[in-house]
Amino acid sequence: MEKILALSGAKLIEQLGTKEKYWIDYRGEKYLFKVGREKTRENLSEVIAYKIAFLSDIRAAKYLFARFENKLGVASKSIVSDNESLIHGNELLVENIKNYPATEFYKVKDYKLSTVLEVLDKLNSDFAKEFIGYLVFDALIANQDRHHENWAIIQDENSKFKLAPTFDHGSSLGCREPIEKIKRRLITKDRGFSVETFCKRAVTPFYDKDNKLMKTIEVVKFCKNFDKTTTEFYVNKISALQISKIEDFYYNEVPNEYKHDIVEVEFIKKILEINKQRLEDII
Repeated sequence: MEKILALSGAKLIEQLGTKEKYWIDYRGEKYLFKVGREKTRENLSEVIAYKIAFLSDIRAAKYLFARFENKLGVASKSIVSDNESLIHGNELLVENIKNYPATEFYKVKDYKLSTVLEVLDKLNSDFAKEFIGYLVFDALIANQDRHHENWAIIQDENSKFKLAPTFDHGSSLGCREPIEKIKRRLITKDRGFSVETFCKRAVTPFYDKDNKLMKTIEVVKFCKNFDKTTTEFYVNKISALQISKIEDFYYNEVPNEYKHDIVEVEFIKKILEINKQRLEDII
């Protein structure tokens, strides 16, 4: 059974985002501790998403089950060192798009996938390639929260850049779907209420050239047109994922405090199976 990290120490409130978050100095390391929203399974989804990324060889911030001040949540070590700084996507886009609304998060029509990939490609073509991997990963886990503060580059003291590992996946894997609704979705004969239909409705914050929001699979199809070789490379990585290992992790490693009902793991498995097949069908 995976242990719950018991954090203690001085805390500093993290201003970015809408969740309850704190930076905590613990045993010489800086951790970001955050609490999932009520009536969701965000804490569970965050750690399982990391496990999926690890098994799929996608570079991601590591999340651990954690407790701080008697609150359950998740924690991750800072992805930057003392001599580095994090530059979020909105900060990059402000430099490339006139009057870009950097302080808005959703329904930002200037937040176009084509622009993001072009900006990253201009910085370093490898950044755009790896970011495509993050987007393929998003499609697998039904992550609809890749807004412009949920990706970043890291700058060191010599002004050298690198793409930050993917982070913040708590809103994935259908974590906000109520348990009773999940039970009905798993057994329904109504195709409009099926898990497959649920997966197909997953929408990202990205807009296309016609100012329409893009679904997760549409994002991957766009990536294939942008860079076919790289997109196929990451889809093949996802194809190698053994979903049974996620089920084993849930039953053997997830603390009981983070479990709600066993149907949640059946729902997660079904989402992964469906999206894995949808990704494979693209290539």
